[in-house]
Amino acid sequence: MRQYDAGRLRWRRQFDDGGEPWRGGTGHRGSRRLCDHDGERVGDGAFRRDHYVAEWQRHHPEWIVEHSLHTSWRNGDRASERNRRREQRGHHRTDIERNRLCHAGHGHCSGGIATTFAGSPSTPAIQDGTGVAAILHGGGYLAIDNNGNVIFSDEGALRKVTPQGVVTTLSALAQPYAWDGVAIDSANDIYGSDTSLTLASVSPAMFGASIYEMTASGALVSPYPNWESSPSGAVASGGLVFDSKGNLFLADVVNNRIVKFTPPTGWTVFAGNGTAGNADGAGTAATLTLASNNLGIDANDNLYVRSPSVFRKIAPDGTVTTITPPTRMTGAGFTVDAAGDIFTVNIQTIYRMSVSGTVTAYPFAAPSGFVTSLAIDKNNNLYAGTQGPGAQILKISF
Repeated sequence: MRQYDAGRLRWRRQFDDGGEPWRGGTGHRGSRRLCDHDGERVGDGAFRRDHYVAEWQRHHPEWIVEHSLHTSWRNGDRASERNRRREQRGHHRTDIERNRLCHAGHGHCSGGIATTFAGSPSTPAIQDGTGVAAILHGGGYLAIDNNGNVIFSDEGALRKVTPQGVVTTLSALAQPYAWDGVAIDSANDIYGSDTSLTLASVSPAMFGASIYEMTASGALVSPYPNWESSPSGAVASGGLVFDSKGNLFLADVVNNRIVKFTPPTGWTVFAGNGTAGNADGAGTAATLTLASNNLGIDANDNLYVRSPSVFRKIAPDGTVTTITPPTRMTGAGFTVDAAGDIFTVNIQTIYRMSVSGTVTAYPFAAPSGFVTSLAIDKNNNLYAGTQGPGAQILKISF
């Protein structure tokens, strides 16, 4: 991948080998290095940034614009050290409230703001609290309920963050279930997927997969206990979503298929047939290669899954088609908004692909760990869950 960096505006071009041979210079007033595919410098020097930007885009229309995100701490504790140093060097400017990035040459603020919503740069643990006083393990799934609470799985526990950043544990690991994939229905009942904590049968020994439910009143039940079983322990577990009709869908990554659960106890294979592949078709005639545990859904009940280098769209009638991004969108975690825009994230960039196919990239740096999961609320605020020492949940507003 080639990259030109003018301050905080960037243009990228994807190469077949997927490499990223770019280098950032250390000059001032817009001075940057321009490198070829092997990382060799082919130009630098101070220049008038907006003029060069216009010329570069005119000659390279295939490159995409990346917008910047500002990472800060909740309650205004302090700006990230990295962004603070960049501000001192004049590499970007913020608005009067110093919380939204403005793009040089644009004359307006159109980037985004990323704040630490919950979690502390501490040793991973399960500890409730408000904002950075809470401690997370991280690496689980995120979902947004009807009241704007973020519900997330955390090392088998089920936890909640209120809009005010208050973190509480709703269900501890093995009391009585283990929570992995998470989805919320219209009544605010929470559903989870994971392997069963007890054997589906003892003789012969069979491992089971179950769907769990925590009702809005706090009751715990299992509407689909051991719906699948296997002697190998390789049973379905993955991301969950509800459609507008109350059907629950599971991304069964182990078996490369989508499973549909219909209340009260029915289930069927909705798309894919267990054979890895990328053949479009209707229902089980299609093949899937699920490269992510995440599952997305838009307002029209279209499902979205991720395969290597592409996305697959599954219509309400089960028809599977392929969506190929015009530029590489890296990162395993992804989510979909109501309009059908797809968001992915890697260690440094959030990508957004619109329904029309336009890809916009937003560079940002997570304060700690690496992003593993995404969710989006009805106001199009994006939530990113990180994993690693100091796991956190970030709230990103565009």
